[in-house]
Amino acid sequence: MAMENAQPTAAHKLMSVLAGRWRTEGQTVATKDAPAMKIAGTDTYEWLPGEFFMIHHVDVRMGADDAKTLEVIGYDVATNTYLTTFFDNLGNTGSYRATVNQDVWTFQGVADRATLTIRDNTMEAHWERTDDSVHWQDWMHITLTRVH
Repeated sequence: MAMENAQPTAAHKLMSVLAGRWRTEGQTVATKDAPAMKIAGTDTYEWLPGEFFMIHHVDVRMGADDAKTLEVIGYDVATNTYLTTFFDNLGNTGSYRATVNQDVWTFQGVADRATLTIRDNTMEAHWERTDDSVHWQDWMHITLTRVH
């Protein structure tokens, strides 16, 4: 049910720190099964009209592969968390719950999680993966630099 004259809350407005186009650089962590892969491309975050939801486009190369993702990020007042849903060019979809503590955003999915530290015009992302929901391994380290 749509609410007339609804206004974004302060929590919604916290997402504005993400808005913009970012140069994305980093690499995956080598494992016994796979070498490290370079990551390079762009991430773009933009408001959906109304400024309740942020649209996130990922367009990067991971090694020799293109990775293109569309993600929608919103705030859930009932749980005081940010909810995301993503769709990628390989047919994958998933979701995360995220929380914010000052300049640190923490994203938690079923088999992966990330800590995103935002300072000025840079974001440092540290990703981890799990196969058993107990033991976590480094997965990716990414630096995003705002280009506009």
